[in-house]
Amino acid sequence: MKLKIKSIAVLIFALLLSACSTVEEFIIVNNSNAVLNVEYRYKSQNLFFSELKKISADNLMNSDKKWRELSVDEYQIDEKTKTVKAIIAPHEALIIEKEVNYRGHDSEESNIEELTLSGINGTLEFEGKQAQTQFEKQENGDYMIFYK
Repeated sequence: MKLKIKSIAVLIFALLLSACSTVEEFIIVNNSNAVLNVEYRYKSQNLFFSELKKISADNLMNSDKKWRELSVDEYQIDEKTKTVKAIIAPHEALIIEKEVNYRGHDSEESNIEELTLSGINGTLEFEGKQAQTQFEKQENGDYMIFYK
């Protein structure tokens, strides 16, 4: 009987912890009128994020986002170097990272080690913590970079 009560208590505790989890998305938005080339590298192979999806920038702030998976001609992944290259059409957004229970730039480091955005208005390159802090927190909790 004691074992059953302990098991139930552990289960309830686990459910309470999992219910408090949040997932923040790191998104690059191409607000220019030309294609944007994105290249980024992860710190760890174990933390490699491969769920490459896009959405129209107009639908980005909707609560029910309808992401679409990238076609094979829209990205390249080099698992050896942990590098991803993708193309974002004008007025589209690309999700490149998800963090569970992310508490902000000051308390944690993202898994993104390098980030390069190359478009009609120039190239932006960021490394280390700078690659993380370029993402600005939005009202919905997501973190975004807007390339103009």
